[in-house]
Parts: sequence; C-alpha cells; structure tokens
Amino acid sequence: MRRIPVVFSIDRNVVTPFVVCVTSLLEHARPDTFYELFVLCNAAGLDDAMREKARCVERISERCSLTFVDVREAFAAAYEVRGITIATYYRLLMPDLFPACDRMIYADVDMIFRDDLADLYERACAGGELVAGVREMNAFLHNEEFDRMKDYLLSIGCDVPNYINGGFLVMNLRAMRQEGIVKRFMEHAGRQYTCQDQDIINIVCRGRIELLPMRWNHTYSHYMWTHAGPAGFRETYRSEIEEAERVGTVHYSGPKPWNGFCPRYDCWWASYRHSPVFDPETCFQAQESVCAALARGERTPEISKWKRLRRRLCRAVGIKKSYWQ
Repeated sequence: MRRIPVVFSIDRNVVTPFVVCVTSLLEHARPDTFYELFVLCNAAGLDDAMREKARCVERISERCSLTFVDVREAFAAAYEVRGITIATYYRLLMPDLFPACDRMIYADVDMIFRDDLADLYERACAGGELVAGVREMNAFLHNEEFDRMKDYLLSIGCDVPNYINGGFLVMNLRAMRQEGIVKRFMEHAGRQYTCQDQDIINIVCRGRIELLPMRWNHTYSHYMWTHAGPAGFRETYRSEIEEAERVGTVHYSGPKPWNGFCPRYDCWWASYRHSPVFDPETCFQAQESVCAALARGERTPEISKWKRLRRRLCRAVGIKKSYWQ
C-alpha cells in the first residue's frame, strides 16, 4: 500500500468544498493508494459540528485517514486581500508541523481531482528541489494588466518564467528544514504581497522550483487561455492541454461553483452529488438560480416610459427611426 500524505488548510467557510474536494480525490484513488489527509486549521474557529462534517470523508473509503492540526494564531497579523483568508498561510508551517515527513502534497480545497497522486508524489522533487508546482504565468499573453503583473513579480524578486501557482504543491519538507526555510517564510508573512503566501513561496524558493505539467493544477487561467487565449500558448502546450482537459485536476482559482455559475461548474456539482454532504435541496436551488439568471438574460428588456414617449415624439415630427431607437 502506497501511503500519500495530503495537506489542506480550511476555516469555517470552506468545510463543504473540502468534503467535495476529498470526495473527488478518493474516488480516483488506485486500489494500492492510501491517503493520509491532514487539515490545518485554527481550532478556535472550527467548532465540533464543523469538524464532524469534515470527518465524514472517512466514510467514503477505508483507504484514508483524517487528522486535524491546530495552528492556533500563527498568522493572526498576516496580510489579507481579495477575500482570501489567513488559512492560506498555514502551508508555510508544514516543514515544522510535520517533522517526521520528508515530503508532502499541499492542495487547495477549491479543486476537483481526476487522477491518482501516488506516482507524482513519489517522483517529484527528486533532484533536491524545495517545491514542485505548475507554472502560473503565460509568456504568450501581452496586455497592460499582465505586463503590470510581470513587473510586480520582478520587483519582489520572483523568477517570472518559473513562478508557480500555490494551490497545488509537492513540498520537500526535509530540505526545507535543513535550510531553515520556515524562518525565511515567516520573515515575509507580514508583508503586503498581492498573492500572499504564493508570492512568499516563489520568493524564498527561487531557483529551487520544479515545474510540473499543467494536468496537476489546471487553473481557471489555464482553461481560459486554452479556449480564448493566445494561439502560441495552445500550440506550444498542446500535449499538456490535451492531458489536462482529459484527466487534469480542475482548480477553481477564479469564480467558485458553489457561489454561482462559472466555467467547469458541472465538474464540481457532479462531485458534490457523490459526496457525503450532498443535499438535494441545495443542489436544486443552485440549478434554479442559474436557470433564472439565464432567463433574465434572454428576456427582452422592458422599454422605459421616457423611451416610449421619445419614440412617439420622433414619429410625430417625422424623425427617421434610426435616431429614436
């Protein structure tokens, strides 16, 4: 049996997405894979009912275990932005929180897995790299917003071509402990970085990052670039894109499907239906809200009283129709 340790960070707001995420992970586990699941949390903000709800993932499969790890107030003063909570920083403590582990996988909860992680876990960081992840940037995209982001990354000391998304990582904890990486992480934790801990990981681990294929973290940006982005991106990464579209981990790094309709909405709700937290009423209400939004968009807008009056006046004085639309 291959034992694969996977770490998540949660707070009270994402217990249901966590359960759905783990459901997809366990549904795609091979017969010889056992997932050791760890949840980083502030115990004071996660009551017994929420813990019990999270523990229901253990009923999905006998080939998993779940352990809560209390980080207390470790990042109480850390910078928060764009509604991303303090929980995102918890992964920075992993080398010290798990002293017996040489290597672990970290994953965000806004993901749907579609493949087993054992092979990746066993071969990642084999060359002594500190961390392995999927590239975040697109060298083929040139616009004002993206160029501004590249300038920002250079200004904070990141290696732009090897800048990775922090939502899915294989972390070489043994090497990080040997090199005192946690102390270096913590020196940056209070600074106002745009991408918070993701920037910190890229700054501190610069030059020691392994790039993984897109399939292991198929983000919202990757999906949009594939279907509406630069042709150069699609041509250069064609084989990676095809693999990611077929079996890649879906990462809702932009809009969240439990909040409303978004790209790949169907993947998340399919896993929700299989999860132990499935509620038919919640599922119905989500579908009903999407249908109502579509209906509103297709409905011809009602003409205002002022526009109706303007049309009458224009017709009365003989003004051409094109002027009074």
